[in-house]
Amino acid sequence: MIVLDATIIAIALPAAQLELGFGDAEKQWAVSAYAITFGALLLIGGRIVERVGIRLAFGVAAVGFALASVLGGFAGSFVVLILARVLQGLFAALLGPANLSMVASTFVEPRVRARAFAVFGSTAGAGAALGLVLGGVLTEYFGWRWCLFVNVMFALVCLLNIASAPARAESAAKRRPTDFLGLALGSSALFFFIFGVSEVATRGWDDFLVIGCLGLTGLALLLFAWRLARARDPIFPPSLLAQGLRRTAYLAVALVGFSQMASSLYLSYFMQGTLEMSALQTGLALVPLVIGLVVAAVISMRVLVLRIGPRYTIALGLAFQAGAFAILSMLVPTWGYVPWILLGVTLLGWGIGLMMAPAVSTATEGVPAENSGVASSLTNTAQQVGGAIGVAAATTFAVTRFEALLAHPDSRVSEGEWSAWAQSYAYGNGFAVLAALYAVTALLVMLSAAVHQRRAALPAAMQTHFPPSTMNDGAQQ
Repeated sequence: MIVLDATIIAIALPAAQLELGFGDAEKQWAVSAYAITFGALLLIGGRIVERVGIRLAFGVAAVGFALASVLGGFAGSFVVLILARVLQGLFAALLGPANLSMVASTFVEPRVRARAFAVFGSTAGAGAALGLVLGGVLTEYFGWRWCLFVNVMFALVCLLNIASAPARAESAAKRRPTDFLGLALGSSALFFFIFGVSEVATRGWDDFLVIGCLGLTGLALLLFAWRLARARDPIFPPSLLAQGLRRTAYLAVALVGFSQMASSLYLSYFMQGTLEMSALQTGLALVPLVIGLVVAAVISMRVLVLRIGPRYTIALGLAFQAGAFAILSMLVPTWGYVPWILLGVTLLGWGIGLMMAPAVSTATEGVPAENSGVASSLTNTAQQVGGAIGVAAATTFAVTRFEALLAHPDSRVSEGEWSAWAQSYAYGNGFAVLAALYAVTALLVMLSAAVHQRRAALPAAMQTHFPPSTMNDGAQQ
């Protein structure tokens, strides 16, 4: 429900814009208002989960998210719709950490935990693609408002099952004082960053507001790092980010968010704008991505992580995505859906599935109960930040590249057709950049895994100087 709501509104926007009468310059806020509020308040949400307990936080957040969705579904003006999206983001910032903390604290036995995170990872990863599918179906057959009303059903299922969740004792977290200055600095950094990159698509990277937000982001991050080092009770122990495997996990989660949003944006515009597919057809065309993602997530946790460790599994997922982007970089208007788009979408789903479950599991593994909420919120934050960067970078690159190509038409293509070709080339160039980025990152993660294995194999005396990571990186260690 949380991830789905980041994309489902994108399919509903044209119909909502027609009915509520808002302009093109305003429509991005239907997406950005949710992402900015969600991302900026995640650290606070994680701390609230630790203070009040997982079950209470989860129940309140699910009810609040459902009520906010109802408000948006009945919105009679653009202002009410944006207010509803802000409230959805607020309750998502509480629901996300509570949700992940519940899974991490309920399933502690390694083999059961692996199965649980396979389900969790595949569901979280599939949410963005399912948003496009469900958004197309609901908008075409029931109306755009049902893209918001549908959350009531999800929330009811959550509430019906919450009673069976074990009530975990969290007295240590409740006694620990809250570092309000640290929370304010961390949340401010997230707000300025996500707001800044959200504005890039319409203002450009050289706009004063964008530059100012990114500058304030850097300042807030420096002060936040200073506060983490100096505070008696920081909002999370710096050791969470000191472990190499956990840093790799957070990077992987961010890259999942990045690839999901960037690829969904390019594919949606190409299939609807160039190939003239309907919203429903576009959503259905992404079903292979969802299927591949779910299957790969299960295989990653039940087989690959146990045999080759999370680092190599994440690297394999990055390599699959690099291959998918390489195929999609050859987009041309004469393509049909079969075979190349289908192959690219399927490989992309496998790549995301191989990464998401082990990354989320590793990011929350071995975290003390008093820090589970904030550790979970950091995982959600990584995905939100990755998605925000993906939207901003992909949109800006495609627009800039399209304008450059449009100004220099190819003599082999007629003037009337060049716009479609230029658009396809722009998306293809964007996919090429993504292919290079993910291939290089896969190589770096594999090198990191190899270095870790060599250190783990060193004699005990040498490990004093070159200690391996304290986190589990495979069944043998």
